[in-house]
Amino acid sequence: MADRPPVHEEPPWHRLDAYDYTDSLPKRAWAWEFLRRDPLYQREWTGIGPAVSVEHQPHVTVLIANRPLDDLARWACFFADPPEYDATMATVFWRPEACAHVLPVTAVAGKSTAKFSLSTLHHSTTLLVLSDGSQHLVAHDQGRSLQLAVDGSSLLEPVNLRTEALFEGRHLRARLQALEGLNALVNGQRLPDQLFPVDPRSRRLRHVLQALDGFLAGATYREIAVALFGEARVLADWSDARRHLFDHVRRAVQRGSYLMKGGYRSLLL
Repeated sequence: MADRPPVHEEPPWHRLDAYDYTDSLPKRAWAWEFLRRDPLYQREWTGIGPAVSVEHQPHVTVLIANRPLDDLARWACFFADPPEYDATMATVFWRPEACAHVLPVTAVAGKSTAKFSLSTLHHSTTLLVLSDGSQHLVAHDQGRSLQLAVDGSSLLEPVNLRTEALFEGRHLRARLQALEGLNALVNGQRLPDQLFPVDPRSRRLRHVLQALDGFLAGATYREIAVALFGEARVLADWSDARRHLFDHVRRAVQRGSYLMKGGYRSLLL
């Protein structure tokens, strides 16, 4: 997990093309993009220390927690790759109470009758074993992810998976989508496009993310405006008495700060 080299360095906020990787992100991936930028979260993550041991097995990376993973509870996750990893690469274990898309299942040892085996999965897969013995499995593919919260038998052996037939109304759609994704995964398919549509706000979120990065880097609103709209547009409009361009940047920074400081949770629902 955390021993993989980052694919993207932290994007330079003044370059539009540094954010091209966000164009295909589904809604939940944006939650990580904003969370990982929070300086307080970054310090918290750095201070965790060796909370897990890592085992690389043929079909899965296994993370074994050597103590309760409560450090990141306030951030709605158990554990995650370093904040330097963007959403196309990072594996994030969200807490089920914060993310409705985490599918709760019970694993039952099946041997000859087993229908689920990690050896049959075709995506990058990471298994987190918590100190209480419960397991979380994340299958990840370029910003798409499926997470299972697993009780019962170890997923390192073939098992049958069982889940409730009835879900709370507020969880129903998300859980059914997760169940559909699990079936696709088991049947050797990629995670279905229709379950991970590009967020319709992605163009606006990309804009907000770049403005936030500029703000976190100490840039002025005018400097952020130049990065977003170009020098010519700023020279023409920045001094306009109606302050449209200034307000546009101000609102983008405010929105980015809100999403970074907890608002990202709305993207997990």
